[in-house]
Amino acid sequence: MKTARLFFIEISIALLFLVLIGRLFYIQVLNNKKYVTASQRQSRQRIVLGARRGAIMDARGRVMAKSVDKGLSLAQVHARLEAPAEAALFSITGSDGVSRKRIYPYGYPAGPILGFTGRDGNGLSGVEHAFETALQGESGWAFVHRDGLNNRYTKAGLRRHKPRNGSNVYLTIDMDIQKIVRTVLSQVVSQLGAQSAMGIVMEPRSGRILALCDVPGFNPNEPSRFSLSARKSRCISSIYEPGSTYKVITAAAALEEKLLARQDIIDGGNGEYRVYDQVIRDRRAFGELTFEQALSISSNVCFAKISSKLGNQKLYDYSREFGFGAPTGIPLSGEEAGLLAPVNKWSGRTAATVSIGQEISVTLLQMAAAFAAVANDGILIEPRLISHIQHCDGKTETFKESRLVRRVVSAETSETLRRMMQAVVDSGTGTRARMENITIAGKTGTSQKIDSTTNAYSHSRYWSSFIGFAPADDPILLCGVVVDEPAGGQSGGVAAAPAFRDIINRIIGDPKLPYAEQFICDAINKKPLPSEQKNMPALVGLDRDDARKVMLDAALPFSIVGNGATITHQTFAPGTRVRTALKVTLYAESDGKHLSTARTSFMPNCIGKDARDAVNAALLAGLRPHIKGMGLVTRQFPGVGTIINRAQPCTLYCTLREAT
Repeated sequence: MKTARLFFIEISIALLFLVLIGRLFYIQVLNNKKYVTASQRQSRQRIVLGARRGAIMDARGRVMAKSVDKGLSLAQVHARLEAPAEAALFSITGSDGVSRKRIYPYGYPAGPILGFTGRDGNGLSGVEHAFETALQGESGWAFVHRDGLNNRYTKAGLRRHKPRNGSNVYLTIDMDIQKIVRTVLSQVVSQLGAQSAMGIVMEPRSGRILALCDVPGFNPNEPSRFSLSARKSRCISSIYEPGSTYKVITAAAALEEKLLARQDIIDGGNGEYRVYDQVIRDRRAFGELTFEQALSISSNVCFAKISSKLGNQKLYDYSREFGFGAPTGIPLSGEEAGLLAPVNKWSGRTAATVSIGQEISVTLLQMAAAFAAVANDGILIEPRLISHIQHCDGKTETFKESRLVRRVVSAETSETLRRMMQAVVDSGTGTRARMENITIAGKTGTSQKIDSTTNAYSHSRYWSSFIGFAPADDPILLCGVVVDEPAGGQSGGVAAAPAFRDIINRIIGDPKLPYAEQFICDAINKKPLPSEQKNMPALVGLDRDDARKVMLDAALPFSIVGNGATITHQTFAPGTRVRTALKVTLYAESDGKHLSTARTSFMPNCIGKDARDAVNAALLAGLRPHIKGMGLVTRQFPGVGTIINRAQPCTLYCTLREAT
């Protein structure tokens, strides 16, 4: 009995082992993949590795927007950025669980340009939105293990794909100039009790935007505190009737069509001009005025009469050519195209009202671009906000210096118009924009707002504006200012022109900026020289002593650069009429290289040369030339004959003769 019972137990245990072995065989052999997959699903997890968003930089490489780890203290953030930061930081939690802050060190001054990001880290406006693809980068992924307490840990051999961080976007904005514009506009709004103000500073030759500012604006570190309208860049998204600043466009069309010359007489009509059922009036009665005077004192009557000479179609065509009724192409979302009705919808008085800046709506950027075309010898250039993009792999995507859109008027028309606009500042409505020792060309504008209750022009609410450039004959900087509803309805000449003057003054007076040097150079190069001239002799190929004798006989001041025995180059071609006040530089090379071996030399005359010849002349003088623009050299720094050190940098400013 005992033996049978023991045998039963042994059989039972054996069967149990067989069942267990079978089960193990079933799990580990027959269904191995199924259970391995289930195990990995419970213990292994695929996570997304979020890319770090790229930074936004100004023209000189200073951080305007950057993402930093939330664990950093504010002091550490300040130290890393080396720029003043706002106290509030906007948190972003990436998909990899790393909490980051998107910070905007300059706060208000750059807010409308930069825009801001949402809590998911995506750009919602401004540059943040426009360059979302470049800034956000590409997320990676990795597999991690989880233990019973759901703690994650890595293990050798687990697959992973590294994220590709976002690219850094460099703007043409210079934050020093941006802060200058904001400071001046803030003072204007405060002093005049205005609703708001906006301003633009740009280089008219290259189209580079140096400042794009709105007051009051918003702080991108705390976007939720501000309304949707406050977050927009009003320079590109707010349209307004330009008023008398638009007379520059009308004047350009009349000059180009050769309907009028500067000194042609126009009857001021004693301050009134009837167009169908509307009477156009001037501030006071004027009799006969020259075309230049009509622009200088901003006569509505005279320009309404000019529009009748132009006709509807030509006025419309020139308006379109100058870029009105279409976006400028600036790479920011929310840009308005403005309002310019097609000719078939014009009434009998539309031409007269458009000619003085009514029945047309524009953005400040459109007006600045149109004035830049006048400053740029009649060539319309697309405004440029982006300098270059630096990718995480070190490669740089450079944007063109300038994109020529089209020629809108001739260089001759532009030159005449610049003189007329200089008269506006010298003796007309823009005298408060005048500056000592610097010529200014510009135009004032005062436009009535539409009263929403009566649908008529208000007599107390105005847009006051001034747009101009300096120097008048060879513009380096262009600035436009618009003040929204200054108290008392002050005109553009009173409200906006002084702001223009203050902005340009501060830019020129800032030692950290290069424009003081350029304006001083411009003044030096334009000083009148003695009129006595002599023919330049042929010296190339002569030895040093013979060349010296020839120059002494010609009574021309000169210097010889280099230690060679033979003259290899001269700054003026043989037969050129040379002013006796200029020192001629002769080059005697000994090693065949385009570099002087002397410690000092004299700056050669590069004016009138094309870029290639000018660079060669500068290299022969032992300089490091830098070209700005394209075409023929029209200005240079240092000036002709200036004593210079070997390897000293010099700047050659070029201008196109014709658009192609």
